[in-house]
Amino acid sequence: MVALGGSLWVTGRGTDLLRVDPATGAVQATIDMGAGAIDVQAAGGSIWVVAPTADDDRSGLPVLDRVLRVDPATNTVVQTIRPTSRIVVDGLASDGEALWIADTATGRLYRLR
Repeated sequence: MVALGGSLWVTGRGTDLLRVDPATGAVQATIDMGAGAIDVQAAGGSIWVVAPTADDDRSGLPVLDRVLRVDPATNTVVQTIRPTSRIVVDGLASDGEALWIADTATGRLYRLR
């Protein structure tokens, strides 16, 4: 869960991205994530979601299939990034401008802007 633009953005295994009013708990929007998502962060004015394959989502493995960038002004996915090699997501963070993904399989740290 992450806060941006006066809303809470919530996702998880087998769940789409939900935009929630923090005062009432009402769902303001549902953005399709496909199979589900591993985690969510806010960076550079966008919402970033990392998502596994459908098989990895069912098994609980945090293997990255795609990174989705959502525009909070339109509640739509505006960019999809697919990795060129296997990435095991062990952590997701933001410094406000960039998204950081920790990969435990290779010991690498990826930065997206």
